[in-house]
Amino acid sequence: MKKTIYSVFLLIGAFSYGQVGINNPSPKATLDVTAKITDGTKAEGFIAPRLTGDALTAAANLAIPVYGTEQRGTIVYVTAAATTPGTGQAENVTAAGYYYFDGAKWQKVSTGTVAAASGWGLTGNAGTTAGTTFLGTTDNQDLVFKRNNIQAGLLNDAKKNTAFGVGAFSGTPIANADAFPGSGQANAAFGYGALASITTGFGNIAMGSGSGQKITTARFNTAIGHGALSNNVLGYSNMGIGWWALRDTAGDGITTGAGSNNLGVGAFALLQNTTGSYNVALGSSNLQVNRTGNRNTAIGNAAGQNFTNTAAGGSDNTLLGHNAGSGLYDGSANTALGSDALTLAAAGGSRNIAIGYKSGGVVAQSTSTISSNDNILIGNSVSLPVVPGNNQMNIANTIFGTGVNTSTVGSGNIGINTTTPGASLEVNGITANTSGLKFTKLTSATPVTSGAAALGVDASGNVVVTTGSSAAGALNVTTERTTSYTATATDDIILLNPSSSGHTLTLPTTGIPIGKKYYISNKNGSIPVVLSPAPRETTIATVPANQGITIMYIGGTGAGSYSVVSGAF
Repeated sequence: MKKTIYSVFLLIGAFSYGQVGINNPSPKATLDVTAKITDGTKAEGFIAPRLTGDALTAAANLAIPVYGTEQRGTIVYVTAAATTPGTGQAENVTAAGYYYFDGAKWQKVSTGTVAAASGWGLTGNAGTTAGTTFLGTTDNQDLVFKRNNIQAGLLNDAKKNTAFGVGAFSGTPIANADAFPGSGQANAAFGYGALASITTGFGNIAMGSGSGQKITTARFNTAIGHGALSNNVLGYSNMGIGWWALRDTAGDGITTGAGSNNLGVGAFALLQNTTGSYNVALGSSNLQVNRTGNRNTAIGNAAGQNFTNTAAGGSDNTLLGHNAGSGLYDGSANTALGSDALTLAAAGGSRNIAIGYKSGGVVAQSTSTISSNDNILIGNSVSLPVVPGNNQMNIANTIFGTGVNTSTVGSGNIGINTTTPGASLEVNGITANTSGLKFTKLTSATPVTSGAAALGVDASGNVVVTTGSSAAGALNVTTERTTSYTATATDDIILLNPSSSGHTLTLPTTGIPIGKKYYISNKNGSIPVVLSPAPRETTIATVPANQGITIMYIGGTGAGSYSVVSGAF
């Protein structure tokens, strides 16, 4: 009876004040429940209506659902998930727990650890199933990620754009934007500020902080690495891989298409390239200060690293090897093949070819404005004979050329062991009175002779050994004579090397035409050879030691029938 009276008074109080207190005489809300037992010896709390997921799903599937807008705010506890996933009002009832009705659907009351497929908790989820539980959407809408309300990711289907990274695809560099606002398509951005300014650009890929961050309308660029293509605005079809690769390409923001079709792989590769196109730089710092040059190729670390091409031209250079062409500051159509080749060329040098380690180490003087052009250098550490200089050739510091023009046939001279050839071909024997020319397979035994022989030219222009009349117009040379010798009508060059004094050279006075010449050489350094008959010049009666004379038949049969034409030859 006491409890009943208490309930009556409780109800009276509730009607009087509109508030109900349980175990609380001074309720502070419509319903205020205070625990009666506080020492933990008895269970205290509120138990909401308990339903299975199947029951709640069945109620939702009725022709006229049990729960409607008037039941908004209803709280129940689902003891187990529905056997068959529900739809409509009950589609979110996928696990045990508290649910509230929002007037349209049952919503899960979030807890510290969220059950699988019911939402993602701030501290992570448990009970997930790969392939079933996912982070994303179930409708055809873009998925946007943000950090501090700044876009940090975008999955876009309509325009086929993908972005991850704070500010990536945000529309303006690191801007607070909701999603990619432009009309560009098929772009992908990964990294802080990557493709941050994209508008109508198409087919661009940027991976790395700041990569491609200023690209607006450009197409088909690939930027991988911090700052790669970071200043590109309008250039297209460029590929920069590495720290600041192709950083400044098409950075003028004015010339559409300028600074396009470049490939830079390596830190600082084509770093300052602005409007240059069709350049290839593979290696760290390759062509890093090239700005406007086109069609340059540099492969190898630091190849062409100082090539600024600030003057007109600066294109079509090919540089292969570590530090190759690092001495070029300007110029076009140079070729450097080998480590450190063309390392000390100067501004403006063009059309130079250097092949070999350190070949062309001195094409001109360091960074001076003096330039050298149209030179060919082949070999280890070979350089120009004359610095600066043009149209020179040096092959292995042995074969040299002057007046060499790579575009004109027959315009220069070639020298062997001489840097200043005075003829189309000049051979320097190095040692005095020693021939610098040798034909290994063309000897005095071809055809067979008994000693030295003379060379001649046959009717086809071939160099041949001549004896007798083996070749038209050729001079016949005797073997070396160490004793007295009687010349014949067919002799032309007579070689003497007397073994002792008292020997005589007898010349014919019959069977030879007037004007017949004999070229006589005495190799012996101390013994002269007597001439018979004596020449007209009475003061010359011998072939002097270590000298040669030319003597001509002038007619007659005795002394004076010959005349000395010249001395040593």
